[in-house]
Amino acid sequence: MYLPKSKYRGGLNTPGSQFRDAVTKQDYVGEYFVTYVNEYYTGKKPSSSSRLLEPVVVEGSLAAGSQVQEPPVYLRYDVIRKDNSELALKNTLPVPLYYPKPGNVENFTRYFAIDKSTKRVVEVSKDVYLSMKSKEPKYYYPKYELKTLDWSLRSVSDNRINAAIAGLESYLKDPSQFVR
Repeated sequence: MYLPKSKYRGGLNTPGSQFRDAVTKQDYVGEYFVTYVNEYYTGKKPSSSSRLLEPVVVEGSLAAGSQVQEPPVYLRYDVIRKDNSELALKNTLPVPLYYPKPGNVENFTRYFAIDKSTKRVVEVSKDVYLSMKSKEPKYYYPKYELKTLDWSLRSVSDNRINAAIAGLESYLKDPSQFVR
């Protein structure tokens, strides 16, 4: 098997039985790589001896509405670190998107989670925000920076100012959203 380096991510490790051999159905522990089409193979990089792996899905670990949960990616550092509490968080649920529905109020609070590595902004519900803020092991909270924003249903200029202060003006391009 040959793949250019841009088509796979290699040198990953799995400390537990998160994969099984697709042919023999035996659990696999060791180094693996993932291709651009999200297929998992044994070894550090593609070779003629690489075998196809299938993720092991644990009962009750699926997110609502999804068919198969992606297994967490373990890096070499994760295997040798002494603190396993964050390593256990990699088996958490993905952060769900939320679309607010303002009621008959003048202001409401919007909640955001910003990925620290990619700077991707996700709007989340209050329940998810509070769960991540209290560091419950339901979501991978160390990866995100949490922010709240007071959103006015009457004043576009207040929304523009509040978004700029919170550093969310690049995400919230329309300050007139929900304004009546």
